Amino acid sequence: MIKHTFTALLALAALGAQAQSSATLSADAPKTRAEVLADLEAYRLAGLQFFDRQENPAYGSAAHIAATRRYNELRNSPKFAQMVRERAAQTGELSQIAGVESAKPKQQ
Repeated sequence: MIKHTFTALLALAALGAQAQSSATLSADAPKTRAEVLADLEAYRLAGLQFFDRQENPAYGSAAHIAATRRYNELRNSPKFAQMVRERAAQTGELSQIAGVESAKPKQQ
């Protein structure tokens, strides 16, 4: 059990470092709710949530590597920026990503 937990933690740390290094968002800037929601959607669309649901996930397998690649490609695509803009419009927050702003409607 401890061995599997340790292996899973190492795999998650590696995935997090890889995702952070290739992310479109600035690693130093705090994330908005829209950015977090869009990132979660990218994670799901890539199929990475499948590995979280397994008792003994196959981190490092060909399927996991392919899902991680899809996640990174999506995070670096214009579609991700669009996903953030859509979430920002839904939550009513200001979000800046890849030089594109989505503004919260002004209160009157």
